[in-house]
Amino acid sequence: MPFKSITKAQHEAFLLSVRSGQYNLLLGAGTSLDTSNPIGPIPSGTELRHNLCDFKKVSRNYTLQRAFGLLTPSEIDEQVTHRLIHCKPGKTSTALSGFLWKRIFTWNIDDVLENTYKAQTVRQEVKSIHYNDEFVEFQTLAELMIVHMQCSASL
Repeated sequence: MPFKSITKAQHEAFLLSVRSGQYNLLLGAGTSLDTSNPIGPIPSGTELRHNLCDFKKVSRNYTLQRAFGLLTPSEIDEQVTHRLIHCKPGKTSTALSGFLWKRIFTWNIDDVLENTYKAQTVRQEVKSIHYNDEFVEFQTLAELMIVHMQCSASL
């Protein structure tokens, strides 16, 4: 049945489950596109890949992972870490923080979500982990686990 064809009772049940934090959220790069940090707007994955390829003077056809792998630790700090920290939340992440979430999974390596939850009055306290950290189940919705699905040594 198409979502637009649900009954009023199903609609109410769905809204209740969203409001009560029964859903996980999976986010990608689009969540950060309207954010910035002191350097400027946060780059998209494609922009970051192009920047790293240009910096290392290799073909822009390299994958982001391959271009990242060419960087030295100091270059990672300069070209990646400083570009993706101290992010000022945009409208997208601010709107998402108005909901209760069971967990948020993100492919982003920036700190947009963490800063969103620090920047305003919210109902959940963030606990960030990386996909390879030990999993711990929280007992209440007062704590929100943000799971970063990408792992960078510097972020």
